[in-house]
Amino acid sequence: RILMVTREQPGEKLFGLGKSLAPVIGELKRRGYVIRYLSQQDMPLGMRSRLGRWQVRLASLPCLRGCESRKALLGAWLERFAMALLAARLAEREHFTHVHLHDPWLAAAFRFLRRVFRLRRVRWGITEHGFGSYARATRDDGLQQSPHVHAVLRRLEAKTLTAADWVVVPTRRSLVKLTEDLNLIKAPRHWQVIPHARPVDDFPERGQARSQLGWCSGQLYVLGIGRLVPLKRFDLLVRACAIVARQVPLNLVLLGAGDVDSLHREAASCGLHSLTIIATEHVPLYIAAADIYVSSSQSESFGLANLEALGGGLPAVCTAVGGVPEVVGDAAVLIPANDVDALVKTLSELAGDAALRHRLGEKGREQFLCWPDLNTVGSAYVELYR
Repeated sequence: RILMVTREQPGEKLFGLGKSLAPVIGELKRRGYVIRYLSQQDMPLGMRSRLGRWQVRLASLPCLRGCESRKALLGAWLERFAMALLAARLAEREHFTHVHLHDPWLAAAFRFLRRVFRLRRVRWGITEHGFGSYARATRDDGLQQSPHVHAVLRRLEAKTLTAADWVVVPTRRSLVKLTEDLNLIKAPRHWQVIPHARPVDDFPERGQARSQLGWCSGQLYVLGIGRLVPLKRFDLLVRACAIVARQVPLNLVLLGAGDVDSLHREAASCGLHSLTIIATEHVPLYIAAADIYVSSSQSESFGLANLEALGGGLPAVCTAVGGVPEVVGDAAVLIPANDVDALVKTLSELAGDAALRHRLGEKGREQFLCWPDLNTVGSAYVELYR
């Protein structure tokens, strides 16, 4: 009996952890495992109210007044403690044998509560979804930390990961980076690389997909997929598309949820008139209809959307960050992060060369088919839980 625990919000399931975990959960259930997926959506209303009151009380402490970064960090830890408490109660009441936590701060809280609830027979472990340490990933994602606080968080993370029964990362590059970030000589033996499985998608025919979406046949459509957060650098993609659109009729379509308004303001300021942003579960439909896929992120441990785009035969342009080169190989055009000139140059070349787009798309499809499938990844998790 396995309890999967995340701090995921309901609105993040389309493009967050839920999307990558759902296939694995389904595969393990098919093999006879009892699995429950626990997220903030499952937090009882009373518990959520108490959490909110505690956040307000602590934020009013004199030492936190006027210090928004400390409030944000404390709020993040309170949120994780609440989820860990919920997980510990469920593990005790429903007799779960394994608790798999998808956040090391969440795991640190559960490790403490495991002792409180006397859950010594419960095995527990962590998946690190960021590239490198979680302290670094949260800082890169905008959660400010002083050098001292960052060092403390890294030490706590190292202790938590060392104490866990297993630690999973999605790429070999992630494993190397995590080891370096936590100042370890080498990765402990219980740290393992288990990649995300290649998605099982049903891509419609391109003409049919375009017709269904009402897209113009004579125009190019550039597609981006992911959470609308600063780390993904969709603002840079908007600027690059605005420049290319001066020469070629071009439309930018972003599939994601988050800060929509800032991207629309960016598009208006740089003169991009054809920007569409939508949160949808019909990602394969858009992949099948688009001409070019772009990932402009400044950090990725894996990049599941990149792999999905390759599977649809869509020519891909990706920033060479984190585990992305390991996943896409030479089947995508890799460019430096935060380099709008490189992105403009690559988009212009692909926009003007249909044959190049076709060759790159075919190469991407080959890379996709060589990637581990759900059966292989499911077997890796079976071994992990033994």
